[in-house]
Amino acid sequence: MLSLAGAGATRNALTKGMIESFEIKAPSFSEQRAIAAVLGSLDDKIELNRRMNETLEALAQSLFKSWFVDTTQSALPKGWRETTIGELCEFAYMAYMSKEVLPPADVQEAFDKQVRPLFERVHHNDEESRTLAALRDALLPKLLSGELRVVAGMDSVDIMDA
Repeated sequence: MLSLAGAGATRNALTKGMIESFEIKAPSFSEQRAIAAVLGSLDDKIELNRRMNETLEALAQSLFKSWFVDTTQSALPKGWRETTIGELCEFAYMAYMSKEVLPPADVQEAFDKQVRPLFERVHHNDEESRTLAALRDALLPKLLSGELRVVAGMDSVDIMDA
């Protein structure tokens, strides 16, 4: 377009007519809707993972509170001992005072058995969301340029080379 703007003139200039006649290759409206559906589905799953992680983290905090905070309000349960914050952080990741109490190893192991699957799921969801975001970001320019096309079927959407 710039080569046209410089033809026969001392200064390059784009005219209104040149801009209006410039053709931009864009997917059809139905294909744009299919692209939006695919990318929207990826975004929806990323958001679902984020909300699920919030719920899982709140559940882990609630379990921690019920096992360790509420339990210690009246007195230390049998077998518990006072410890440093560093040792507690290694165990619970949730301490906030300079001194806390630490339950016996069997209670720590039982608690860990309860919350470890929650944290593993949070980690899995984070990894999945990063993968989905990278996929979305890689697909978008290829879909918009026509390098890849979205083919909508009755029950599915396929992405194929153009």
